[in-house]
Amino acid sequence: MAISLSILGYESKLSRMLNNLEGSRAFSEIVRMVKSGMLHSLHIDVMRPNLIPGRTRFQTDLIKELYERLGGEIPFRIHLMMKEPLRLLGEINRF
Repeated sequence: MAISLSILGYESKLSRMLNNLEGSRAFSEIVRMVKSGMLHSLHIDVMRPNLIPGRTRFQTDLIKELYERLGGEIPFRIHLMMKEPLRLLGEINRF
């Protein structure tokens, strides 16, 4: 069975600590779950208006920081919920 952890519930806490993720309790919890070896991947829901009205989640800078710190340890699954994902695809693929 492949278990993926959606980190949507951690996004607001991670965003507030973007410049110091290691000091974030949310990041520590995610790292602990990743290191447990019981997860198959991390799932990131990237939300943008107009497709998801009033919701903007997971800015590119946060995705990049998470990937730089955890990308070598676990696969990332990024779910793009937006009308025009092409620009964001290019940004994400640069890192």
